[in-house]
Amino acid sequence: MGAFIFVNKDKLTAKENTKTTVENGKKEVNDSTVKCDEISYDLKTNEYVLASAGVGLSVSTDKSRKTVSISYNGARISETFSLGWVTAADKTTFEPLDTKTFDKKISQVIIDGVGQDAQGSAILYLMEDGTVEYVPILKDINTNWQKSENSQKFNSYGKLNGVSDVISLIPADATGYHTILARKADGTVINLQKALNETGNFN
Repeated sequence: MGAFIFVNKDKLTAKENTKTTVENGKKEVNDSTVKCDEISYDLKTNEYVLASAGVGLSVSTDKSRKTVSISYNGARISETFSLGWVTAADKTTFEPLDTKTFDKKISQVIIDGVGQDAQGSAILYLMEDGTVEYVPILKDINTNWQKSENSQKFNSYGKLNGVSDVISLIPADATGYHTILARKADGTVINLQKALNETGNFN
């Protein structure tokens, strides 16, 4: 399965692959991509947990999908963001760092970013109401982590302005940069790069 991405200024649209078969003179469309994507954001029960890992961080929800646990590997974070920390060379062990509780269910969590390097990395929480909360990883490290170990929290910086009715987040590459697409309930797909950059927390 895949997607064809068309770039048009600040917006990207995606056309999903579908398979059409003709049987007994009737045309049937096997839209398996849509069905798989429904699983990722439309979880109706507490049977599943959500998880994402990247840039030396690991984030996972509990079964309520309202509480997240964040773990980190100092060596990986230091290397990814060129922090120059004096850390052990162990790049496999993740230590528990923080627990967060939200007032709404999380439909999807990803660690990804926009731009051409790791400075645009963020933890993104797609909430059940279609909004997206974000944590600018490097900004939070530079702001809080230098004070004391107790300040290493990765708090949400709130909702992205002007982003609503989102049903899934999709990492994507286009024209030499990496970005995150947000598919909305009406079928349109927008590029979150502008909304993230306008926060001023990824400079």
